[in-house]
Amino acid sequence: MGGFLGTLLVGIFANPEINGISAGLGQFLIQLFGSAIIASYSIVVTYIIFFIADKLGTIRVTKEMQEHGLDDTFFHENFSDYSNSNKNN
Repeated sequence: MGGFLGTLLVGIFANPEINGISAGLGQFLIQLFGSAIIASYSIVVTYIIFFIADKLGTIRVTKEMQEHGLDDTFFHENFSDYSNSNKNN
């Protein structure tokens, strides 16, 4: 979010003495258009990557793993381990 907001704010606070770009509605719209293009590209590429990974069978976990809990399955940790340790202090 900070990168997106910063990109838009360049169109509002740009100073021609610093970076040769004048602030204004035109520059803001250019920044907005560029940000929209990058966001669209990111969404499409991410979808393609996840689509391929899903077809390779690397995304989904089994129902048993979900029911047991992913923290415990992958990291051998449980939230109750931390919540109980705080009560002893």
